Amino acid sequence: MKDTTKQFLLLGHRGSSLLWPENTLEAFSKALKAGADGFELDVMVTTDGTAVLFHDPNLKRLHGMDARVEEVSYDQLRDLLNGKQQVCTLQEALSLADDYDCWVDIEIKTTHWHVVRETVSKFSPKKKIISSFRHDVVSDWAKLDKGQYLFAYIYQHFPKNIDVYLREVDLLKPEISFLDERYDAIAGRVLPWTVNEKNKIVELKQKAFFGAISDFPNLLEEENQQISQNVGYLISAVKNIEITADAIKLVLVNTLAPVQLKEISSDAEVETSVQLPTWWDVGQSLTVIIRGNPSYLVVDTSYTGVMSFPFNQLIKWLQKGIN
Repeated sequence: MKDTTKQFLLLGHRGSSLLWPENTLEAFSKALKAGADGFELDVMVTTDGTAVLFHDPNLKRLHGMDARVEEVSYDQLRDLLNGKQQVCTLQEALSLADDYDCWVDIEIKTTHWHVVRETVSKFSPKKKIISSFRHDVVSDWAKLDKGQYLFAYIYQHFPKNIDVYLREVDLLKPEISFLDERYDAIAGRVLPWTVNEKNKIVELKQKAFFGAISDFPNLLEEENQQISQNVGYLISAVKNIEITADAIKLVLVNTLAPVQLKEISSDAEVETSVQLPTWWDVGQSLTVIIRGNPSYLVVDTSYTGVMSFPFNQLIKWLQKGIN
């Protein structure tokens, strides 16, 4: 299937997932309101055959629960997450997408793709992308519905021969760090992820790439954003704040990607629970204690670069984000 649109598409990664719970209707609608052309989502299937939206096979990263999404029923999943997170179904997300007439990138995280296909078939095929790291799933589905949807391979490597992939699917979805000059010639069939720098988004748009998937769906909007990118990163990590007369304690959990945490510093005394620099894996917690009267906080990671925040305003943003 060849898409005729000339528009550069910016899709929200799991919705607007740095500011709102990922893979939820709230995150999707917020991404669209922020200016995104659509959103990317992740699909799994419960034991009773309900297509639900989760990125991880279990609930450890987001909720600290040792429960696997595909080993419980839909009702059991809702009971587990009652009061913690909305359990969004694929059907609900696609209804929202059709209401907005927006793009949806449906990433298959399950071997039960026939269940996903049945759900998708109930909606308009317009502006639907079927993608997966499981290239066999994409290939098998494409044999049944070729020309109805856009099919895409996702990967994190440098393919020896991109042409082989191009003969099999409509779009290629390389992780942004594996995007090289070979893609410029086929830009209209490439949708890289996760692209979080505005200058990179602008470059891709100028080169006429199909689009990009970003944690910041408002990157192409004007700079009057509700919250900066850097604050979004920090809000996603800070899970608790304790303020006493002589110190502020921040408890952070990495929910994004493995990074090197290079520095956390201030013009006041800063104590961290591990010595920096350190490798910070997904799911790992970190405690930061700040004593004195800081005017700023600097955080430097391999994922974000150096981030500097006015301290008093930062605490207000963090408290609002947590509450």
